[in-house]
Amino acid sequence: MKKEKMLIGDAAKFLGVCVATLRNWHRSGKLVPEVSPLTGTRIYRQKDLEKFLEDHNTEVYKDKVLIHLKKLLGGRADLEKILDGCPAFEKLLEDYRKD
Repeated sequence: MKKEKMLIGDAAKFLGVCVATLRNWHRSGKLVPEVSPLTGTRIYRQKDLEKFLEDHNTEVYKDKVLIHLKKLLGGRADLEKILDGCPAFEKLLEDYRKD
């Protein structure tokens, strides 16, 4: 059964990212959910998530790869700056998209 609306945990699973990534995207305006005025709960519509994936597929993969690399390397905050434009990183992203 297709969920039309979902909470942040389900939305993160749907996109294949962690909850913290969705919170960051919300704060930055990259992916803004509905927010319950009573509880502050973020509510994501599946059609919005599907559209986001269509429009930002490469960015989602990049975020996923960075999350995994940060975990492997002990959480280096400057990892994205280090890897930006690096041919090996671009190849890794390309290979990751194929899987």
